[in-house]
Amino acid sequence: MTFLLRALPGESDVGSVTSNEEGFYEFALEPGDYRICTTFERCTDFTVGTGEAVRLDYEFSVGPGWSRPR
Repeated sequence: MTFLLRALPGESDVGSVTSNEEGFYEFALEPGDYRICTTFERCTDFTVGTGEAVRLDYEFSVGPGWSRPR
């Protein structure tokens, strides 16, 4: 699955990343506010802090699809 990354505000394109066969994806980002979207526009906003790793999971479903693991 391919994900599109956009910087907020303004939604300027940052890049894209494709998950591997196990569903894992990784993308290095500077601290800031971002939006990640599937290619079919299921999106969620998130913030990256200095030195922070952010995990976002996506599950195909009827609902929003995005979740943050606990």
